[in-house]
Amino acid sequence: MNVLFLSKEYPPETGWGGIGTYVYNIAHALSERGDSVHILSLAYKTHPEYKEQKIGKGSIHIHRINPIRFPTPILNRFFFRSLEIIKYNLSIILKIKKLLNSEKFDIIEAPEWRSEAFLLSFIKPKGVPLVIKCHSPSVLLNEVYKNPPTLDSRCVDWIERAAIRNANLVISPSKSLADIVSEKMGIKREGIRIIPNPIDTETFSPVLSPLAPCPLPLAPLKVLFVGRLDRLKGTHIFAEAIPFILKVVPDVSITLIGRDTNTGQNNSSMKSFLESLIPEKIRDKVIFTGNIERGRLVDYYRESAICVAPSLYENFPNTVLEAMSCGKAVVASNTGGIPEVIEDGISGLLVKTGDAKDLAEKVIMLLKKRDMRENIGINARKRIESLYSKAAVAKNVEEVYAEICRLTAKK
Repeated sequence: MNVLFLSKEYPPETGWGGIGTYVYNIAHALSERGDSVHILSLAYKTHPEYKEQKIGKGSIHIHRINPIRFPTPILNRFFFRSLEIIKYNLSIILKIKKLLNSEKFDIIEAPEWRSEAFLLSFIKPKGVPLVIKCHSPSVLLNEVYKNPPTLDSRCVDWIERAAIRNANLVISPSKSLADIVSEKMGIKREGIRIIPNPIDTETFSPVLSPLAPCPLPLAPLKVLFVGRLDRLKGTHIFAEAIPFILKVVPDVSITLIGRDTNTGQNNSSMKSFLESLIPEKIRDKVIFTGNIERGRLVDYYRESAICVAPSLYENFPNTVLEAMSCGKAVVASNTGGIPEVIEDGISGLLVKTGDAKDLAEKVIMLLKKRDMRENIGINARKRIESLYSKAAVAKNVEEVYAEICRLTAKK
């Protein structure tokens, strides 16, 4: 099968955001099964426009493009984001037109967020189905962040809605997100297929030792958060929980990995806001690392005793999958798609969303109960291997792709 993914994000050049990580993992998984995968992504001047990789039985072809630039000074005041989407869409259409001179794609997949397939959804190449993969539509994120509606945001919502409605198939990683997309976008829920995002279980794996099948972190125990320092990620909830945790279990170190954002009070630094929530006498127990290279991140997971994901909303968080894949007990908010990944009390612990006290109590319980912590970590790894490994998800994706290709060919 010859598959084209549209994704502005594709690591490592454009970072490891949620969409980029998904496309990277599924592209490698499909290539390992023998498929030919093409990715149309944003260009960086310091990197080649084209790169080919041989992965498994198949191949990955990375095409990077620069957005078309033309001045729209007056319109930018009211429609900046929607205009940026249109301009990038024009670049995509021109590049796909060139690619079609040498390639015959069986299917095209694109994210719904910032709708990279908006124009393509109206002028699809004949016989090539368009799949829209849901991550989190802008209308949902604006509600979560409580952003007031503007003309620009309404245009972006309409653009994303149009692409979803014009698609041959819509895929969501979780039932929770599928319900939201159905409601917000006005499409039938039964028409949305549920396929989880894959995780690289070989990279994100427990430390294997002949002496300790399930390795234990050395004292002091470590509690880990991975993700943007962002209000949506619930970092302020975690910061409020830290004094409670350290009061009961003082011999613990806490690490927060991720870049700073301006989602603190009055659009200020979230890192500074988090530090203000932590009493000075215990600040030496809390480490802010900033961004960590992907290759080093797995070591932080392995060295931790517990990982926390206190998000106010998540569709299908990679950090939860990564921590569980490393055999770690995860304490996470009961929100979005997280309860579909974590079986509460079996492969992780769920807490009330936005409840710092509940978060602290669950973390303290796991820190005190070593057997419980280890058993949850073992169950977490098993669950990831059986349901979310690259091989398992890629097989599911191929079957769904083949099905929609057959249906499109009959029309």
